[in-house]
Amino acid sequence: ASDNGPSGIDYYEITGGASGTLTSGSGTFSGLTPSSQGSNTISVRAVDNAGNAGAAATFTVDYDTVAPTIGGALSANASTISGFSVTDPGGGNASGIASGTYGSSAGATFNGTTLTSLVALADPGSQDYVLTVDDEAGNTGTRTVRHSRSGSTYTATFDP
Repeated sequence: ASDNGPSGIDYYEITGGASGTLTSGSGTFSGLTPSSQGSNTISVRAVDNAGNAGAAATFTVDYDTVAPTIGGALSANASTISGFSVTDPGGGNASGIASGTYGSSAGATFNGTTLTSLVALADPGSQDYVLTVDDEAGNTGTRTVRHSRSGSTYTATFDP
């Protein structure tokens, strides 16, 4: 923002549920933090030393600082654990799950609903897998699942 008169910019008004101190450089602003997760509409306008307010600049930002979660009702056999669900609680259109960002430990493959290429288990035996998922905002969620065997029975449990 600029002021064509002799008074100069006194301050910037922020509306729409954001907080922070604006710092301006070359027509860009930084230092705003939206007040809620998801889509936020924010308006900023300059007020000069004479009390004149300029036109508001309004923009929409998606704000997501919450990691995705991994849950579900699990079922298991010798080579697969299925029944996972992945959610992104960031809200609104904030992000969503980024494609190709599922991971796991111990060489297994996790696609968001199924864990495959599992380590062969001794009888009795178990193997823990650390699962990860990233959302489009760059937040990473992790959860541990244990694959267990007793005889011909295979089970899977979260957070052993």
